[in-house]
Amino acid sequence: MFRAILVCLALVYQLLAWLIGFRVLPALPFLLTIAFVSVASWCYYWAVIKFRLDSRIIGRWVVGSLIADAMVISALVWMTGGVHSNLSLSYLVIIPLGAIFVSKISIYILTVLCFVMLYTTVTLIPPLEGINITSSLLPEEEAYFMASQFVIFFVTALVSALMQEAYRGTTSALRIKEQNIRWLKEMRNRIIDNMHSGLVTTDERGVIRFANQMAGRLLQQDNSQLLGLNAADVLGIDLNLAEQKLNWPQRTEVWLHIDDEERLIGVSYSPLEFQPTKTGYLAVFQDLTEIKSMEQEHRFKDKMAAVGRVAAGVAHEIRNPLASIKGSIQVLREFVPEDRDAEELMDIVEKESNRLNDIISTFLEYSRPPGPADMRELNLIVVFREFCLLAAKDEVIRQLTLEVETIQADACILGDQAKLQQLFWNIVRNAGQASRSGGRVRVEFDVRGDEVLFSVRDYGCGMSEEQLADLFTPFQSFRKGGSGLGMSIVYEIVQIHRGRIEVLSELNKGTTVNVYFPFYKEISHGAEGADTGR
Repeated sequence: MFRAILVCLALVYQLLAWLIGFRVLPALPFLLTIAFVSVASWCYYWAVIKFRLDSRIIGRWVVGSLIADAMVISALVWMTGGVHSNLSLSYLVIIPLGAIFVSKISIYILTVLCFVMLYTTVTLIPPLEGINITSSLLPEEEAYFMASQFVIFFVTALVSALMQEAYRGTTSALRIKEQNIRWLKEMRNRIIDNMHSGLVTTDERGVIRFANQMAGRLLQQDNSQLLGLNAADVLGIDLNLAEQKLNWPQRTEVWLHIDDEERLIGVSYSPLEFQPTKTGYLAVFQDLTEIKSMEQEHRFKDKMAAVGRVAAGVAHEIRNPLASIKGSIQVLREFVPEDRDAEELMDIVEKESNRLNDIISTFLEYSRPPGPADMRELNLIVVFREFCLLAAKDEVIRQLTLEVETIQADACILGDQAKLQQLFWNIVRNAGQASRSGGRVRVEFDVRGDEVLFSVRDYGCGMSEEQLADLFTPFQSFRKGGSGLGMSIVYEIVQIHRGRIEVLSELNKGTTVNVYFPFYKEISHGAEGADTGR
């Protein structure tokens, strides 16, 4: 840039010389000077871009460039009359310019060099032929001129050094602040991107302008795709409430359809002021589906524990008079004359007493705190095959068309074999009772990630939503003659094995029970492929 200024300065001088009557620069030296300046500048920029020079090499280029500029100014001063030249003060541009690039001691060295070049040009080199000098300076005047130039040069060097010190101090402070700002910005981005909550900001109309990575993961979209969408459509929140006097932040829970399933999203949002005249909103949200499910499960466990404690006490109190009734009937048989109707009535009383006693025994067994489980390394498929052998003579199960689909890999879990067979018994028998005689029941095993799936599907009567809600509640039987404890016992067994259970059902279309057990490790039991049994 300085070379361009220098060329423009020379051109302006030449123009003024023609218009006003200054000494005109000789054409050939003038053109050569301009050509030299242009070629030097082009070579400098070409070398920087081509070779990607580092700061040390560029510093040497700068020093060489400043010296070349001083030589060009000396040539211009010589061509315009030496001591009578109006361009002698052009050296003063090089000194502060050099202060930007070189050290403090280099400033003074550059100043001495410029003064030596001026002194050599003015006093030692004869004037250029063809320059018409109207008057010459006396030796005293020439000495005064050089002394004044010396003072001006070194005052300029001193001021430039002071300015350089202030400039570099300010530059260093700015560089430190820029580094701090970059660090804070990077830290802010990392904090926002590593949040376990989704975060979006919107403008005053509710249009999303920023979304972190977790926001995209929770909503199953790329976070860049969220930009430009309306927060009311994405998160289901009403931002028009801002005009009302509300206590901020506002919190709400909404159900969103995400990735083909309904998810419960908790959203907290409040106004966000970007500028005094520009506002927007900040929304932070989380997926609460699993948390709500755990809360419901915890409430259900508390409910079951309370019901169990109360009902166990009641059942125990019922059992004592029931034993008395049964004993009394047996005694009455000896005193009542033989009568067919009386015998039938006593048989009914004794039979129902036995049935009621069985129900109470089952419930007391269910409500009793579970004993220590005999947890062993098991292949769930092998355990189910043993169950099939034991259940082959059951009246309900033997009438089913039981389709069993296994896998080649081992379905390995840590479990109690007796409790697992009880779980199989209750689930498969319930499926058979929900189906017609000869109905089809499909059993499937699979390994999904770190879980082993045991799935039973029937194609029977199915259940309504109300029945599903009470499925694991004790004494909630949906068939005639049932005790209502089978699925409650299944639930307890699943909890003992640290698994989870889900039931899907549609009225008049059938029910699917999926039980997930934690995958343990591979054991040396082969599992055959899909097969079909009775």
